[in-house]
Amino acid sequence: LINGGSVDLSPYLDNTDTTYTAGNGLALTGTTFRIDSPTCLGSLKLRWTGSAFVCSVDIDTNTQLSESQVDAYVANNGYLTSYTETDGIVGNEVLDATTDRGLVRSGSGTTADPYTLGLREDCPTDQALRWDGSAWQCSEVGDILDGGNATGATVIVGTNDSQNLEFETAGTSRMFIDTNGDVAVGGQNTNVDSRMYVEDNITTGTTSTTVSGYGPYTFDADNDADESAWTFNAPGGNGLRPPDNRRRWSHDTNNTASSNVGPTSGQGGSPDGYVYTEASNPTAFNDVFTMTHNVPINTALDNWRIDFYWNQRGDNNTAVVNVQTNEGNAGWVTRGTYGTGGPDVPSGGAQRWNAESLDLTGLVSNASTQIRFQVVMPSNGTIWHNDFALDSISIVNLTNNGGNFTYGDNVFEAYNANNTENVDLLVLRSDVGEVGNVKFRVDSDGDVYSDGTNFIGGGADVAEKYKNHDGAKPGDVVAFVDKRTVAKTSEVAQPTLAGVVSTKAGVVLDSEVNGVPVGLVGRLPTNVSMATGEIKPGDFLTSGPGGKAQKATKSGPVIGQAMERATEDSQIDVFVHLGYWYEPVQLDLKSVFDPSQRATSVLNNQSTADKDDPSLRVLSDNGNAADLASQIEGGFRTLYDQLSGVADRVDVLEDWQQKSAGAQTESTTNAADNADQSPVVLTSAELEQMFNLQDNDELEILAARLFVNDVAVGGQLLLGEDYAGQAAIPAGSTSYYVKFNQPFASQPNVVASPQNFVDQGWRISEVSKSGFRIELQTPQKTVTDFSWQVTTASEK
Repeated sequence: LINGGSVDLSPYLDNTDTTYTAGNGLALTGTTFRIDSPTCLGSLKLRWTGSAFVCSVDIDTNTQLSESQVDAYVANNGYLTSYTETDGIVGNEVLDATTDRGLVRSGSGTTADPYTLGLREDCPTDQALRWDGSAWQCSEVGDILDGGNATGATVIVGTNDSQNLEFETAGTSRMFIDTNGDVAVGGQNTNVDSRMYVEDNITTGTTSTTVSGYGPYTFDADNDADESAWTFNAPGGNGLRPPDNRRRWSHDTNNTASSNVGPTSGQGGSPDGYVYTEASNPTAFNDVFTMTHNVPINTALDNWRIDFYWNQRGDNNTAVVNVQTNEGNAGWVTRGTYGTGGPDVPSGGAQRWNAESLDLTGLVSNASTQIRFQVVMPSNGTIWHNDFALDSISIVNLTNNGGNFTYGDNVFEAYNANNTENVDLLVLRSDVGEVGNVKFRVDSDGDVYSDGTNFIGGGADVAEKYKNHDGAKPGDVVAFVDKRTVAKTSEVAQPTLAGVVSTKAGVVLDSEVNGVPVGLVGRLPTNVSMATGEIKPGDFLTSGPGGKAQKATKSGPVIGQAMERATEDSQIDVFVHLGYWYEPVQLDLKSVFDPSQRATSVLNNQSTADKDDPSLRVLSDNGNAADLASQIEGGFRTLYDQLSGVADRVDVLEDWQQKSAGAQTESTTNAADNADQSPVVLTSAELEQMFNLQDNDELEILAARLFVNDVAVGGQLLLGEDYAGQAAIPAGSTSYYVKFNQPFASQPNVVASPQNFVDQGWRISEVSKSGFRIELQTPQKTVTDFSWQVTTASEK
């Protein structure tokens, strides 16, 4: 085209459309189009911009464009492109993409379907692409980055440089491997050198998926959390009020306002809280009091039980309590009624808390079940005497005892997706002892095996979880109610003693039980009472009312020994080890021949006369002391071969046999009362074997006895005043001299033991027939108590 020229298009047009429109740089005159362009001057050439013709620099200095070049020029937005014709249609090629070096071409090369290049994708499944230096080839040896590992083998990722390897996502370091091979995940250990270190910032802990129960509600104090768990409604007004609020629910810790009726304390002893219906004037027969638990329970999913105590003291107390449920707001239904027999004790009598347990299994089944207690006053009688009390209420889930959990996030977790038992999940080994020796492992059953000593810094006792419904707290002494439940002790020397509720146990057994950890053995802080006197270190302790320990003064079960002194009701450390303690009893041997003998009890180095000895029973037919003596002598004769080194005592016993023949009440203590003779000590097992005579008219001895001067009963060695005693070294002093009342015939053997801790050392010195001395290496800040004992060689 010549600038300003025109082209007659009529030879190329058909007659079907005679409408022509100018545009795109063309001007129309009749049926003739011409280029609508400026006049280019000098060396400027006409150039199409895509929307119009403009003057621009020469794009072809040799010649004007050919028609095909103009077509290509216009199609390519005014730029010339080198191309190879491929489909015979001039000007539609964009690029002649060819395959080479492992590249694969796709597309037809047109503007609608341009060529694309990519790596070949025709490798078999057992091969991988491998760069051979000039092209990508399929090969069974795939060199991913470095190392030439075969397909299916370990892939080596890294460089040949000596540098750390770090993995990041979103610009954050996730994993770090240093040049020593140490691995850190989520952070780096800045404290010590670790071969493997994992760090996280976890805030979600493990929680129980089910409610194991509610309570026990003990109502220890007014306006406490127990009170807020219930809604109290009464004819005189709603809510829980202080004592003596008429026709209202009231809270108290001791005697109610009504004289000689109602509780005198809570179920746990005085002072202890409880709730009750104050039914004083104005009288209102058939009054109804309700207390409703604020949280519904799911009885469709779980089985539940309601445990509680009720108290109704007084001749005219004839109210009843109904335990009711309301399933899905369908209405209240009574599931159990208690107190229908009237008062449990008469007016002025000792109160009694009655334990009840209502199993709701099979009775209710709704995901939203409410619980309430309904107290109904009688229709006649002395209404103001009806103080009906409730305490220690527990709503117990029988299906899930806290054993199901939703586990939280964790720093490290191992999971074996198989139900095979005894499969090791974690094994730790070392070369200590032998090469590769397994020191620690945990298997799929949860069993833990450890070769070494386990050091536990959390606590000093071993505890086991038991259910509890009376609010036992750390330090309380508890006893078994059944094989899985404990309660605070309520009596002295309770036969079913279990232990002490642990404050911070080192080991907790059966930990998933919903209850309290009961310390079975070890050092435990324990609540103590002065009911039987002050407590000193070493005293054996037994149970008392209100879950408190007290000094044992009579034979019976004990929880252990005091580790520190107590002069008032308090909490002290006790070394808990359940056992049986025998009351020390001293008998004069003459009393063995007296069927009506009375024992003398020796407690705390003081004698109290006229106490029955429960461990010695003499059965006699008409006071036949000779037969009894013969039986006793026979027992000693049987022990002859078992007592080495005491031949001299056998002589005494044989002499005793001769003297006792035909005797009725003659004393035979003289032989054993000879200070020149050493005592015969018999063990409990020996005496039980030889003297546990079950027939009538025979002697039964149940504990170890020591026949010397007097008879010691109860397993405790009791000697005459020159054979045993106490010594106290005052604070600031370094010694104490013990003088015997009468000198021994020969130099005795002396043993002593301190009853409290001694700084530095101590010794026994200056031992003679007349006495001995106890010396301390350094003076002590407090009085140092010693107990001592003397033995002597036999002399004829």
